[in-house]
Amino acid sequence: MISSWFCSKLIPRRLCCEVVSSLKKTEIFAYITKMLYLYLVIKKQINMKWSELRKIAERNGWTLIRHGKKHDVYGHPEKDIRIEIERHDSQEIKSGLYYKLKKQIGF
Repeated sequence: MISSWFCSKLIPRRLCCEVVSSLKKTEIFAYITKMLYLYLVIKKQINMKWSELRKIAERNGWTLIRHGKKHDVYGHPEKDIRIEIERHDSQEIKSGLYYKLKKQIGF
């Protein structure tokens, strides 16, 4: 059960049967663990800075509404939500906040 789920997520379908049949169970577990680790590391890597996110938001139609103390508030004419973008231009965005803003901005 576990190997078929991992197999479908981490190994291309055409190679799945060949890989599973040619490896022992311990080798399969080691391979799956390694691929899962690499997937999580790659997924969580974000090298975007606040200034880059601000430029992307402005290209997607978000406009500056007001300057806050530490954040700028942006609004979109077609959406009812407002987003806050920090003014720490050279700092990288944390992954959870990045994915939340990415979903709201729409890129």
